Amino acid sequence: MNCDDRSDPPVPFLQDSNIKISNISIDGQLEILGRVSQYCYDVRGYDTQSIWLSSFSISKSNNKFTVIGCDSYAYLNGIRYIQGKNKSYSSGCITKCAKKEFVEENSCSGSGCCQIAIPDGLYNASITAYSFQNDSNVSKFNPCTYAFIVEENKFNFTLAHLQNIPEHEEFPMVLEWTIESEDYHCKYHAKKKKKNRRLIVITFWGTVVNARRVTAGTLMLAAQLVPPRVVAWPGSLSPNDFNSWIQIFVGRFLEDIFLKSAYDYDCILVKSPSLLPNVDECGDKDLNNCTHTHLCSNTDGNYTCHCPEGYRGDGRKFGTGCTRKELPLIVISLSVGIGFVVLVVASSWLNLFLKKKKLIKLKEKFFEQNGGAILLEKLSKREAGTSFAAKIFTAEELKKATNNYDESSIIGKGSFGTVHKGFLKVYEFITNGTLFDYIHNQSNGSALSWDTRLRIVAETAEALSYLHSAASVPIIHRDIKTTNILLDATHMAKVSDFGASRLVPVDETQLSTMVQGTWGYLDPEYLHTNLLTDKSDVYSFGVVLVELLTSMKALSFDRPEEERSLAMCFLSSARKRELFGILDSRIVNKKNKQQIEEVARLAVRCLTVKGEERPSMKEVATELEGLRKMEVHSWFQVNPEETEYLLSQNSNDLGHGNVSSASAADDSMKDRVVSSVGDGR
Repeated sequence: MNCDDRSDPPVPFLQDSNIKISNISIDGQLEILGRVSQYCYDVRGYDTQSIWLSSFSISKSNNKFTVIGCDSYAYLNGIRYIQGKNKSYSSGCITKCAKKEFVEENSCSGSGCCQIAIPDGLYNASITAYSFQNDSNVSKFNPCTYAFIVEENKFNFTLAHLQNIPEHEEFPMVLEWTIESEDYHCKYHAKKKKKNRRLIVITFWGTVVNARRVTAGTLMLAAQLVPPRVVAWPGSLSPNDFNSWIQIFVGRFLEDIFLKSAYDYDCILVKSPSLLPNVDECGDKDLNNCTHTHLCSNTDGNYTCHCPEGYRGDGRKFGTGCTRKELPLIVISLSVGIGFVVLVVASSWLNLFLKKKKLIKLKEKFFEQNGGAILLEKLSKREAGTSFAAKIFTAEELKKATNNYDESSIIGKGSFGTVHKGFLKVYEFITNGTLFDYIHNQSNGSALSWDTRLRIVAETAEALSYLHSAASVPIIHRDIKTTNILLDATHMAKVSDFGASRLVPVDETQLSTMVQGTWGYLDPEYLHTNLLTDKSDVYSFGVVLVELLTSMKALSFDRPEEERSLAMCFLSSARKRELFGILDSRIVNKKNKQQIEEVARLAVRCLTVKGEERPSMKEVATELEGLRKMEVHSWFQVNPEETEYLLSQNSNDLGHGNVSSASAADDSMKDRVVSSVGDGR
């Protein structure tokens, strides 16, 4: 035993346990304070505590196995020595009572309390309490089942025990004890001498009736040659007869087993099972009684059985075994609720899916019946030779365009039904943004090759030519710039933003109007005279050409004052014959050098100060398209005299009139110019 000196007086405990010793006598009896096994159940589930008394032998004559409860039963499991063998033992006790009034106090006859006797030679005992119906019918006065071993005549049952027995309540119990002898050694040699030697360890432990008598002894034999065996000695044996008995045991038992082998043996009688070699009971199904052999774990001198997850019990064949845990009511309810919700949602989704599929098939059927297939065939034939595709609008788009088919949108009714008017957006989404972004963004600028740039300006010129010449009413865009030229996924140019555009009557060639546009792209003639003509768009387009040639912005205050206007800077470079000094070196190579020079000449013509000397957009579009289709032209050679004439003429005009005017306006209009460059106005 161990003594806890922290208490006064000190409290004795059984060695290596928390079991208190309340009394000890020299006649082999030991009184301890045993714990209570309990089973309690509430909405959170069950709570159970089992009691296990390792290798202690429980006194038969002084103890009773007791169970308390009104919906209760409990098991007493252990090992008994019977007729020379160790056998598993299991017994139980049941107590039932429907009402508290039916319980008789001071009596353990099966109503509220039951008791059974302890068998002889019971050791390694365990106690487990249970309830038939989780105490659901008696929970008001008996919420738990209690089971314990108590010394006879030391317990009086009362109604208060049904209501509650504290978790740490202790009851007196009587065990049997013995005084261990010293280690005994025996030696046995084979009659025929052998080469090798093996050690046999024999261990003894048991219960004591008095200081000199040993009963229910157990011998465990462990050897390396054969599987471990357990041999029980019947009857009793005096400590003085140990040595002679061992000689008999060795002479008769071991002789039959080992004399035929090639070994010589020693045997040692030891007093503690812990000195034995560790025996793998779990590895041999004959040495353990676990219901699930793969859930067995070895311990020192013993083994433990376990239950699978979700089961409870001691896991032994002759014990409580393994039974499935009952799920708490709240878990069951929650699972059922979640399952029902999932079922409803899945059913609704499936129903919606089937209806939608049916509606799609119905629409397809109506589309076929109303000539939809024929319409698609005709549209495909009509659009085969053009890059523009006709659009078939969906029902949702038409519903939105007609304001849900409002009566105010009705324009007539006929044999084919009601006709509505609707407003639809006619522009498309452009994925690649503006030409400005591609030219002046460092990551995108280098991605545009010269061929792509030439195609973009050719398509832009074609669009402006259509506005000026082919439209039923000519249109002057009035705000041509790189931010208003959009690029789709294939870099096709789209002219946009007609907010500043003006319609030109057929019988008029110019309009007197307030100046509107973007600084840097404005026609200087339009700026000074307020007279708007189609040549104003030509000048703005010329600036776009220069932007594509140089990859520089049309207006930048980061450049010197005389170079702020890209158009003036470009004309100055051309006049000084330093054209390639201002061009973007990334797009110039030997193959396209002459082609770039020709486009530069066209830009110079578009930037002529006098509008009447500029080419029309139709001429510009024709020349650019010709440059695209012909890689090399015999007339690419620039006439030096003509170029010099153009440059000198333009330079004189810009230098004496427009350049000074623009420079004079720089300081006074600086804020307005910055705003114009930023927002396109």
